[in-house]
Amino acid sequence: FFWKPASTALATFCVLSSQSPRGFQAMRTSMIQESFTLLAASDDAEAQGHDPARALVPDSSHSSVPRTRRVQQLSMLVGAIALIGSACVLGSRGGSLAKSKDAEMKKLFSLEPCDKGVGESPCAPPSTMPEKRTDDMCSWRGQNCHHSECCRDSGMQCYKQGPGWSECKATCTTGPDPTHFDSGNWSCAKLGPRTPGAAPKCGGPGEDCTHSYCCTEPGTQCYEKKVGSWAVCKVACTEGIDLTDSNSEPWTCAVLGPRAPVAATWVALECAQDGADCRDTKCCAQPGSQCYKRDDDWAQCKPMCTPGVDPAEPWTDKTWNCDTLGSRTPTAAPAHERADFVADWVKDVCAAGTDNCVKSECCSESGHQCFLKTEGVGKCKSECLSGPDLFDVDGKPWSCEAVGPRTPGQAKVVPAGNVSAWVARTCATNDGGCSESQCCQTPGMQCYEKGPGWAACLLDCRPGENRSEYGDLDAATWSCKELGPRTPRPWATPSLFCFSVIRVEGYEADLMRDQMAQGAGIFACDEFAVFSAASYVGAATTYWHPASDDNIVQPMVTLNLGLGPVGRVDTIAFEPTYVGTSMDHTAGNTKLFLRVWQQVLATGKHINTDWTLKVDPDAVLFPSRLRSQLLPHNGQNTYIVNCNKPGMNPMMFGSVEIFSKLAMQNFFVRQQECLDGLSWKAWGEDYFMGQCLDKLGVGRTDMFDLVSDGVCKGVDCGNPNAAAFHPKKDSASWMACLRQAEASR
Repeated sequence: FFWKPASTALATFCVLSSQSPRGFQAMRTSMIQESFTLLAASDDAEAQGHDPARALVPDSSHSSVPRTRRVQQLSMLVGAIALIGSACVLGSRGGSLAKSKDAEMKKLFSLEPCDKGVGESPCAPPSTMPEKRTDDMCSWRGQNCHHSECCRDSGMQCYKQGPGWSECKATCTTGPDPTHFDSGNWSCAKLGPRTPGAAPKCGGPGEDCTHSYCCTEPGTQCYEKKVGSWAVCKVACTEGIDLTDSNSEPWTCAVLGPRAPVAATWVALECAQDGADCRDTKCCAQPGSQCYKRDDDWAQCKPMCTPGVDPAEPWTDKTWNCDTLGSRTPTAAPAHERADFVADWVKDVCAAGTDNCVKSECCSESGHQCFLKTEGVGKCKSECLSGPDLFDVDGKPWSCEAVGPRTPGQAKVVPAGNVSAWVARTCATNDGGCSESQCCQTPGMQCYEKGPGWAACLLDCRPGENRSEYGDLDAATWSCKELGPRTPRPWATPSLFCFSVIRVEGYEADLMRDQMAQGAGIFACDEFAVFSAASYVGAATTYWHPASDDNIVQPMVTLNLGLGPVGRVDTIAFEPTYVGTSMDHTAGNTKLFLRVWQQVLATGKHINTDWTLKVDPDAVLFPSRLRSQLLPHNGQNTYIVNCNKPGMNPMMFGSVEIFSKLAMQNFFVRQQECLDGLSWKAWGEDYFMGQCLDKLGVGRTDMFDLVSDGVCKGVDCGNPNAAAFHPKKDSASWMACLRQAEASR
C-alpha cells in the first residue's frame, strides 16, 4: 500500500536531510500528506465494494488489508522515515535526533480526521488488543475475505482457495473453479463463521432479482426497471422502453450486483476436452460440461452422467459411479434474448407510417427507428441521413437524432420511387452549388463539399483531390464531405439485383468497364455488384487438397471499374480456389462459386429485390425486356430453366441464371443440405445450383427463349424476344450485339 510514497522519498532523504534540515522537514510533511491521500483513496474504494489493495498496488497478488492495519503500517513507515532522516542529519552534522518516533506519531494522528464509524477509531494509537470485528470490516460476495475472514451478505461463508486468496461464496467445491480468474485449486477451508440468514436466491432469465442482486444464467446481469420494485436478469439493457417487455413502462437499467460469471479464459486452454481423462485437471474446457468419475482409473468430461454401464461404450462393461471432480464449466453467455420478438402492445402504443413518434419514442414496424427532423417532430424510418429527405413533404433538413429503441426485425424494403416534386425546384443542378440545399436533382448524384461555403453535385469525390482539370476555378483540394443523401435512381417492377464474377487478369474487367460506361448490361438493373478473384496459387485439384496449400495466402484483389450510374464502382474481392474440369468438360467451378454466393449473402442486396441474376461478363443483358417476362412469376418460389438443348435434359445454363427472392431465401438457409447430399465437387456451378434448388423443392419455370445462347442452341442478336445474348467476349462484338438488339425492336 505504501510503495509509492516510500519509493519516491526514501532515496532522497539522506542527501536532502544532510544538506538542508528544513528541506528534510518539508519532504517528510509531503510524504505524510501523500500517504493520507492514498489512505483516503483506499477508504473510498473499500466503501464502494472494491478491494483497496488490488486497486492501489500494481501487484494484484496482494490481498485486502483492514483499515486499522493500514494505519498501523502507515505509522511505522512515518516513524522509520523520521529515524532515517534524523540519523542522516546526525551523521553529517553531528547533531542529535530532531524528533522521536512518538512525536511523529502524535503529528500523524493530529493530521488525520477521526472516523466516526462503529468500533475502534483508527485515529487512536494502535492497541495491542485484537481488533473488534464489525460488519464494515467484512467482505462482500465475490470479494477477497482472506484477512477479514467474514462476509457481509446473508448465508455467505469465507472459503479459502490458497495463500493470499479466499472468497465469500454460498458453497465451495474443491478443485479449480472455472469462473475464477486463475486455475489454482480451492481447498474450501472455512475461514470464520457463515453469515447468519439464507443465501439470496438468484434470478433466472426474466426473473425478478430486485432483492437478490444476482442471476443464475452465465453472462446475465440484474438490471433495474423501476426503483426498488422490479429488476430482471437480462443479457443487456437500454435505458427507456423495451419493446420486448410485457408493458411500455421505461427501464432505468441501473446495474444491481455483479454479472453472472462465465468461464475464465484459462479454462479453454488448461481444462480437459469432452471425452478426455479429467482426473488431473478436474475441469472441462467445453461450456456446460462436468468432470465425472467412472472409477479410480478413469474420469471424463460429459454434459451429464447416469450411474451404471454407459450404452455409448459398448466395448466395456465397466460401470460409472458418476462422482464429480471439480465444478461444472458454465454454459456460454446467451445471445441477446428475443432479438426478433416484439410485444403485442407495440402495435397499439408505438407510431406507424407518417405518425409523429416523438411522444411514444417507438415504432410499430419491424426494423424502424424514431428519428428527429426538428425538435418535437419525428418519424419512423429504417435509416436516416442528416439533411433533406428527398421523399419528404419539404426540403427542410433532418437532424436524424435517434429517439428510443429500434424495433427488432428486418425492415421492409420500399423500392425507390420518384422523389418529391420540391426536389426539382430546390435541389442543385449538376453545374450549380449545393451547400445550402444539400441535395441534387439528377439521379445518382451526391452533394460533396469542397470546403466551407462551396459544394457541388458529383458522381464521386476523392478527399484531397485537385479538381481544376474538371473546371475548378482554383487549385484548392476537396474535403469530399457528403452533404445530404445521394439522389436515387427509381426502381422498376419487378426489381432486379444483377451481378457478374470476373477474373482480375484478362479481358473481363475492361469488358465490364465498357458496359458501365454505356449504363448497359447489369448496370441497368436496380441493384448491381461485380465480384473479382485472382488466379489460385497452389497445387490443389478437384479432389485433392495438399496440406502445403493451407500455408499459402491466396491473393484478394479489388479493382476499380470507374464511375457507374450511382458513383464509384469497386469490385468485391473473394478468396480464389482451384477450378478443375467438370464431368461435361466445362469448368468444375462449384467450389469457387460457393464463395461467390457467400459474398452475395454478405452484400444483402438480394433481400431487397424481387429477382437475383448471375450474369456472365460476356452476356449482353436487357433488363427492360427481362422484367416483362418475369412479372407474371413475381413472388413465386422458382428459378428459370433457360436451355432445352437437343440430346440433354432441360436445365439452367450459366450465362444468365435467374432466381426469385424466395428461391434465394431457400438456398441461403438450406444450402448445407445440398453440400451434404449431392456429389457436387466435379460439377459446374450452374448444374449444381439447378440440382440443389430441385432438392430443396424450389419450382422450375421453363423460359427457353429468354436467353439466346451460343452454348445452348445458337445466338442471334436480332431476336426481338430474347432478353440476353451470349457469348460476346470482346467490347466490339458486345457493343455490336447491343446495337443490333436495340434495332430489332
